[in-house]
Amino acid sequence: MKKIVLIAALFIISMVGTSLAAQSSVNAQTDDWPTFMHDWRRTGIAGTSLPSELTLIWKYEIQGASIFSSPAVARGKVYFSVRENYGKGENERLWIYALNAENGELVWKFKTNRGGGQFLDPSPTIVDNRVYVGSWDNHIYALDAETGELMWRFNVYRRYGLAGVDGAPVIIDSRLYIGTWNGYLFCLNADNSDLIWEYSYGNGIMGHVIGSPTVVAGVVYFGTGAGVEWPETTTGFVYALNANDGSLIWKFHIGDEISASPVVVDNIVYITAGWMGDLPGDGVYALSAENGGLIWYYDSQNWSVSSTLVMDGKVFFTSRNFLYALNMADGALMWKTDLEWGTHSSPVGADNKVLVGGDGLYVVDSSTGVILQHFKTNHIVDSTPAIAYGNVYFGSVEGKFYALGAPKSPPGTGILELLQWPLILLCIASILGGIAVLVKRSRAGAPEF
Repeated sequence: MKKIVLIAALFIISMVGTSLAAQSSVNAQTDDWPTFMHDWRRTGIAGTSLPSELTLIWKYEIQGASIFSSPAVARGKVYFSVRENYGKGENERLWIYALNAENGELVWKFKTNRGGGQFLDPSPTIVDNRVYVGSWDNHIYALDAETGELMWRFNVYRRYGLAGVDGAPVIIDSRLYIGTWNGYLFCLNADNSDLIWEYSYGNGIMGHVIGSPTVVAGVVYFGTGAGVEWPETTTGFVYALNANDGSLIWKFHIGDEISASPVVVDNIVYITAGWMGDLPGDGVYALSAENGGLIWYYDSQNWSVSSTLVMDGKVFFTSRNFLYALNMADGALMWKTDLEWGTHSSPVGADNKVLVGGDGLYVVDSSTGVILQHFKTNHIVDSTPAIAYGNVYFGSVEGKFYALGAPKSPPGTGILELLQWPLILLCIASILGGIAVLVKRSRAGAPEF
């Protein structure tokens, strides 16, 4: 009898504990957003739904810093880079932060030796409990995702000044792919940082690789910005390389700077080009993923550093202060919405909604372009939002990081919270009842079983 009561009590206690833990934990496996624009195709489409209205869940503020980085969310944590002493040249420093995704508490932070680039900062990628991220100190880092401990770092400097890293790495089959500001695309062993191959057109005169590379079906796609021979011969190319050995498959010349990451959907590469609108070629390009042939082009007549979101038969992107929606088939304009503030944020999608930074965070109906919600911050949001666990995560230039989600229920109103104390009392009553039975039997001299 003692054994039965003990086992029953332990079972009830474990069930109560599991239920209580479940109400405060996030789904840290199925709803992750582990890299810039969600995945290696850079689709920007979330694997989780959003509430009909977003409210502030928590906010984390970093004094004297700016956040341009786009976050990654994995294993219940949110990771992003932070620029300390923004605008102070050699005194700038880039930190990597890890926060608890549920409550915004600091888990760890890691300091690199230099600040970020012009308008983008490195975004991390999370794979197999490691954080892979670049910096403007000429290095790629691999950190332990739980502790922030340095696992390895790799020097990407080759020539032509700084070899800063703005993009988020791709990791496939233990291979890491990343581009650098001084015109190189690297493939490293993600486990130990050994160099597998490196590519640079024209012996290092290829334009800046600012955006994140995209890897699909054994091919690495990326764009380049201004080259050493500005601007005629090295500026504004889209490249496709063999992911195995780095050999060139094709390249397409645009002629204006490309800061965006390619998005590959249904064997088509979508990419924006243009910086400050001073060169021909501003707009969105749809290219054949097989041979780089031009399928269609939309002239936005203004600069864009936005990556595209391909969703609901449309191609979404930002150019200056407008959010555009184009027909996916032919590039025809379907609608454009004025965000009233120039932004470098890329649009992301969930539940037929488009989310993008600007003067805060905008939630826009993907069919009509109508603004459904505008969450205002005190400064511009250049960070591309990450959507995970039913929440939206993003940073702002004034050094604040936000988590938006469903309004929290008042204390004591959630179903698990309502059942919490009855379950505990039932557990206690069961234990006490079992003890009472044992005491009664022992007094009566009844055998125990």
